[in-house]
Amino acid sequence: MRVVDEAQIERHYEGHDLAELYNFDPKSLTENGNQRPAYAPPKDLLLADVLHNQPDTITDFFQHDTLFANVDNEKLTDEECREAWEDYEQEKKGIRANTLAGTNQWNAGRGANPLQGLSNEQRAILERQQVRIPSAMATIQSDPIFLNCFLIKNMENDTAVKITYIKRVLEELLPKIPMHMRGGITEFTGYFHTLINEVRQNNQKPAYLQQRAISVFRTVVKMTKDVLECKTILRQIYNSTPMFFDPLEPPP
Repeated sequence: MRVVDEAQIERHYEGHDLAELYNFDPKSLTENGNQRPAYAPPKDLLLADVLHNQPDTITDFFQHDTLFANVDNEKLTDEECREAWEDYEQEKKGIRANTLAGTNQWNAGRGANPLQGLSNEQRAILERQQVRIPSAMATIQSDPIFLNCFLIKNMENDTAVKITYIKRVLEELLPKIPMHMRGGITEFTGYFHTLINEVRQNNQKPAYLQQRAISVFRTVVKMTKDVLECKTILRQIYNSTPMFFDPLEPPP
């Protein structure tokens, strides 16, 4: 696959140029497939997991800020790559520890009764919809967006749950959105991964990520509120979690 940016989109290629661009000549795999790859972990966490857990699936890759050139002298040494992978493994352990601590805190706060702490109105809504909180929480806590939220410093379990919930309802709504209104979006998981990475790299707070997620949700709602196929889902979302909707806009 070749990625083309806006600066290259208008360029035109001859037949022999295209043949060269799309020529696939992979490197051979090493005999020891369990050793660390000879390159640093990528910023994309999903790709990093594939490289780390299934090293025999990808032979090589490179990353750089521009699509026009790959500067060899900017590559990391073998020792730097080894240290980078060790940092990546330590970071993953930290994510799992934070996630487990947050999950235990959520469970301890509610005790054996998952409805404890909810208002009568919230309980009635959940009972009408036959929502099974333990099952729903298990699904959210296994979502990669929930796990990656804990890459951000001081991320709390409740905030990660809300962000992941917003992503999941957007994924549920997406198939109902007409193609011409999607703006090229085919799924929201990658989009939320990008949001998380931006917040992390800029050292911003979890509350900022939550506000960005809510802003995206409200933009999609405003865009689709008059689409007949979307109205039923929007009403269901509003009935269970009205706090994510714009209070200045009428209910769907």
